Amino acid sequence: MKKYIEKKTITASLLLIVIIVSITSISIVLSAADNALADTGVEKRYYSANQNISARTANQDTINYTSYSVLIDSEITTPSYYNTNASLINVCGAVAGANLVGYYDTEYTNLITNYDSAIIRGGKKVFKSVSANTQNVINDLYVKMNTNATGAGVTHSQFINGLTSYINVAGYSVTIDEFVSSGQISANTIKKNIENGIPMVCFCTMSYFINNISIGSNVTTLTKVDYQANHIMVVNGIKQVAYFQNGENFRTDTYLKVAVGLQENVSAYILLSSIVLDNMNTLAIK
Repeated sequence: MKKYIEKKTITASLLLIVIIVSITSISIVLSAADNALADTGVEKRYYSANQNISARTANQDTINYTSYSVLIDSEITTPSYYNTNASLINVCGAVAGANLVGYYDTEYTNLITNYDSAIIRGGKKVFKSVSANTQNVINDLYVKMNTNATGAGVTHSQFINGLTSYINVAGYSVTIDEFVSSGQISANTIKKNIENGIPMVCFCTMSYFINNISIGSNVTTLTKVDYQANHIMVVNGIKQVAYFQNGENFRTDTYLKVAVGLQENVSAYILLSSIVLDNMNTLAIK
């Protein structure tokens, strides 16, 4: 009996070694495959999910606390264009680009030919809604960004190159800066840009929008709508709220206000910690 047990133990040990070696070999193969994919320079693609947001049932999350503090609350007004050309699909890149073009057209007036993107009402700048002129910008950017030419939607590079080409053709030069490092950006960086009147364009993977943030004395209610996509949108505001339970800070949320780029939901918020953030860029035109 003793000999049988020893033999069984030795056999099991050898089997375990074989399994470990096999797993190690598989891991090496997978790592090599991952590296090979990275070496090809394949870029992530961004596209609008084919979802009608308004038809979806909203759900609510609540945050309970004894006190709260609003740490940051800053926003600017930008256009909230959306696509009206049914023949265009995966158009979030072109729409986000058009929202930036419309924003800067008030200063660089040749960006949209024979068109003023905003009017002054009560001493405040008010951006016009969608029109044939704004759709022409979207159509042009859609082509310049090579949308759907090499896959669904656009890559970050295609967006940058297409927007740069559009601005150059209009007679201006542009510098585009990046602010994300390892998927992270500080709230203060976003706040500084917004306070300086500079919108940011966000490239991310997301799962929902927040249609409404209701902050009460002891409870905050977030009304959320599912939207799962790799998306591009313009950030035009930031709100950061710290929540406390009996004096202890247990949660701090950073909400970005965005021009969504969808007809069903032209403006909303995203919770920064809920997205996979790839890039955030700003434009400097001259």
